[in-house]
Amino acid sequence: MICALWAHSRRSPHQHANTVLRQLVKVGRADEAAVLLAAVLRSPDTELSEGAKMETSLGRLVIYTSKIDQMVQFYAKHFGFSVLRTEGDRIVELRAQTSGISLLLHPAAAKQKEGQVLVKLVFDVENVAAFCEVAKGDGLDFGKIHKAGGYEFANAKDPSRNSIQVSSRAFRK
Repeated sequence: MICALWAHSRRSPHQHANTVLRQLVKVGRADEAAVLLAAVLRSPDTELSEGAKMETSLGRLVIYTSKIDQMVQFYAKHFGFSVLRTEGDRIVELRAQTSGISLLLHPAAAKQKEGQVLVKLVFDVENVAAFCEVAKGDGLDFGKIHKAGGYEFANAKDPSRNSIQVSSRAFRK
């Protein structure tokens, strides 16, 4: 259905996807929003300032929620996600049965309201500091690098003020 909508739109697929994403989240269909994000925003590589390419992948989608247990049951029951809980980690990882992005359920902050777009795109990079240094040279400041559970991550905003993150979580040992 989404592809049919794109075919009749004069806007780019990314512009149209942004509109559709907001509507899906607004009506409580985060599962379809996650699929849309994976399909439209997956990029095989990112161009860097010196002409070199650093490979990236969209590996996880963070969903902020105050209903983690309900979300775990929903995605496991309806979509077959397996649940990975690490002792001491407040994030619950849901892994797809086949290839695709994982969903990370993260406790929502008290100020976050259900129904808002509470999504963060997480791009896997092996060396967070090196990636952030190159990005800063290109005008994108990720800010402070954080350490948690054997990996590093840094946060920034895209031009539309959506939360994005680079993370070495996928490479932790």
